[in-house]
Amino acid sequence: MVPSLETVGEADSAPYQAGAGGDWFVDRTTALLPFCNYYNDLGIYSLRSYTLAPQLSAQRIAICKATPAGGSIAIAPYAGPCPPR
Repeated sequence: MVPSLETVGEADSAPYQAGAGGDWFVDRTTALLPFCNYYNDLGIYSLRSYTLAPQLSAQRIAICKATPAGGSIAIAPYAGPCPPR
């Protein structure tokens, strides 16, 4: 048996400001589908393979950080404007 976790969906919330003025975040929700892959002794994929119930994972992603001058700058890989529109 070879377990795997496949990403089947990803969605970001609207940007919001939190903490110090100029820090912006999005909440990213990722849907993961666990697979149990079976292979026979010769290494051939078996039809006994199956999936389990999807799992949701949420995390807070920083997209802009405050600058000493009072503005904000983008944090890679976000390349949009700061503050977000």
